[in-house]
Amino acid sequence: MENFNNLWLKKVAANIAKYSELKIMSEVNEHSTPLEQTRELIRLLKLNLSNKEIHDVLTESACFYPRDDLEPFAKLYNETKDLKLVHQKLQEKFEKDIVNYKSLSDSELQFIKDHDWGVAGMLDGNTIIATKIPAQFHEYFKSNTTKEKQSLYCHCPRIKESIKNGEAIPYEYCYCGGGYYRDIWKTITQSEVKIEIIQSILKGDEVCQFKIHIDE
Repeated sequence: MENFNNLWLKKVAANIAKYSELKIMSEVNEHSTPLEQTRELIRLLKLNLSNKEIHDVLTESACFYPRDDLEPFAKLYNETKDLKLVHQKLQEKFEKDIVNYKSLSDSELQFIKDHDWGVAGMLDGNTIIATKIPAQFHEYFKSNTTKEKQSLYCHCPRIKESIKNGEAIPYEYCYCGGGYYRDIWKTITQSEVKIEIIQSILKGDEVCQFKIHIDE
């Protein structure tokens, strides 16, 4: 957790420097816990940066989909400019990969498809609604409590710890999770992409869901 946190803070610091000369990171206590640092960092970002700058700093600090795996989709989009076709191909890859990665049954895969969960999400024009699948898929559906479900659902070690310890994190932190999707579609389309947080377990929702606006 400590190494994960330090690497993330370095990414955030580098991205803050793109938008502000303020030494925001110097005000974060390096001796406090990762969760305390996260809360303080979000507070300082909201105090010193615009909403767009906060969006950009945190989405650009995300864990990203492997760029090499996105190259065929970027090439296809460059050749066709057909977002619907590229989205369909990404969905096909997602379905193939997730069955093996999560050891899913046919009925479990169908559930995911019926709810438009996963990397590709649901396309409507140049907007995509993407809902994350649970990190611990099988355990999630066996759980009976909201707190346990939320912990099993989230992919981020920091949030898993915050839920376990009952320590709240501002929901704006989920822009980082949304950055996973932003980077996918920026890489594929070479266009500007904006993320909107629709649902978040940090707001008490059962899932984390993002609206992805692609400026074609």
